[in-house]
Amino acid sequence: MTTVDVSKYQEHIRCLNEALTSNLSLLDGLSAEKLRAIIEVYENLLKKVLDIED
Repeated sequence: MTTVDVSKYQEHIRCLNEALTSNLSLLDGLSAEKLRAIIEVYENLLKKVLDIED
């Protein structure tokens, strides 16, 4: 992967993190299944970035 790819993943993670932490009351309306899906996406993006940076 290129530096551009890493930057893209980092931006996605930053945006997802902001979305999840900026308004925690939104999480109250999510089903457990939807919340698990969001967390899974977040974890997968983090793993990709960490693998690239190693």
